[in-house]
Amino acid sequence: MRFLKVFLSAVFLSAFFNAYAQPITGAFGLKLGEIMWGGYLSSWPEGPEGREKGKVINFKDDFFDRVEFYLLPNSKRVYEISGIKIGQTLCGYEKERNALIDTLREKYGKYEQEIDKEWEGLEKFRAKYKDREVYVRCGAGGGDWLLYVSYRDWGLSRLQDKERKMIEKEKIDSSKL
Repeated sequence: MRFLKVFLSAVFLSAFFNAYAQPITGAFGLKLGEIMWGGYLSSWPEGPEGREKGKVINFKDDFFDRVEFYLLPNSKRVYEISGIKIGQTLCGYEKERNALIDTLREKYGKYEQEIDKEWEGLEKFRAKYKDREVYVRCGAGGGDWLLYVSYRDWGLSRLQDKERKMIEKEKIDSSKL
């Protein structure tokens, strides 16, 4: 009988959180798909793999240490946003990582996806709705362990090559061809 009560409580709690799941729109004051031009951010012309990368300047938070984002090269639309926590142990302290995952489950639990076996060591949480997802990953960087929460719009991300080609085509004077 006790098992049945616990089971039903878990089902109702899950239904409660899932009923209030929010759409995946962005984080840290940034919206996926918004056009970004200067202002409260610093950006570099190109990040890794030729991607335009920026960092929110004067970022203050009790949990995350910095926020980075990626832009499409021509339209300057945000397609990825990452909050990063720097730690001394693998993926931060377990209690910090788990608190982050619990918070994301409360917000996006309706969209949570099972993590593939090949990603289990790196990825700790994934929620996806249509072309947008939010995920928690762990990685190493600069001698520290980094805990990431990233928001990505895969529909926009797929436009990178198209926009880069458009920029290159604008440099060609077709009258000379």
